[in-house]
Amino acid sequence: MTRFASVPRVTAYGAVAAVAALLLWVLYGRWPETFVLPYVLALVATAGCGLFILFATVTDAVNNPRRGVRIRPIRGFDVAVGVLLAGPSLWALSPFLDAF
Repeated sequence: MTRFASVPRVTAYGAVAAVAALLLWVLYGRWPETFVLPYVLALVATAGCGLFILFATVTDAVNNPRRGVRIRPIRGFDVAVGVLLAGPSLWALSPFLDAF
């Protein structure tokens, strides 16, 4: 799994998806019927990246507890980035999830 997805790579993908979601949000506000699907997909991608970062950080912390002191600043950054990606995108997705 680490060959294909690493936290720095997923952070970059999440940042690109977040910028895309912001741009699509503007377009969705103007033409909601046209841009609803791309906007929701960008939000899902952003939330997925954030949740993956949080999952990978927790998994690493549980599987490698000895590295805690040396890796603590990196884990803190990963948690902050994961929350910043997942939190607002899940919040923005909530009106769409209520429709189901």
